[in-house]
Amino acid sequence: AIAVRLGRSAEETARAIVATADATMARALRRVSVERGVDPRQCTLVAFGGGGPLHACGLADIVGAAQVLVPPHAGVLSALGLAMTAERRDGMVSVMRRAGELSAGALERAMRDAEARCDAPGAWSRTWFLRARFVGQGHELDVPAVPGDTPQAARARFSALHKQRVGYDLPVDAEIVSVRCVVSDAPRSVRLERRGGVGWSAEARTDDGGACEAELTEPCSVVLPDATMFVAEGWRARALPIGGWMLERMR
Repeated sequence: AIAVRLGRSAEETARAIVATADATMARALRRVSVERGVDPRQCTLVAFGGGGPLHACGLADIVGAAQVLVPPHAGVLSALGLAMTAERRDGMVSVMRRAGELSAGALERAMRDAEARCDAPGAWSRTWFLRARFVGQGHELDVPAVPGDTPQAARARFSALHKQRVGYDLPVDAEIVSVRCVVSDAPRSVRLERRGGVGWSAEARTDDGGACEAELTEPCSVVLPDATMFVAEGWRARALPIGGWMLERMR
């Protein structure tokens, strides 16, 4: 019905729909890479979700990445992460002081107050962040911190992070908006079951999760246990001994 209204063939319409979806997801990729000072051409993309491996080659072509990892259990990777993630508690205290006006003692007290608000066992790991901005700015960045930090050291670290993320520094003081402490337990261990073997037909191939040595160099769809992977023209898919696949650009 959509193709008829557009006056296009069903294949042309389907290609346009896929291209639109790829462009939308590419914008999200750029938000977590280019906009944070990271060049996606130097990164390996990780495809997850039931449809992620379907769009992997197209997204990599748009952002310039040369390879994509399709991990084992790609279709349920988010659920797997939830099952394995550590318990976490956050504590935060407001500061709202310029770095040049804040003493080292006041900063240390704020960090300890934030830690106390977590109310967590002593064996759990602690990580601190300072939410900071240049005076007059309306947005902040989270700057890693450690006990014993001085406001001057925090200011220098913020400037370096701001230049990396935003592309410039300013000759004005930084404002420490708040201090946050993240307390977390060790990640949980989850045992994953694996099945062996791989089979395929001419264009639609089926991988049931085995650790096979195989390489696909022609465009095809691969039916994974929990997702579908598409190998685009100009790409090859290499099965990994640990399970999963590595997609690599050939051109």
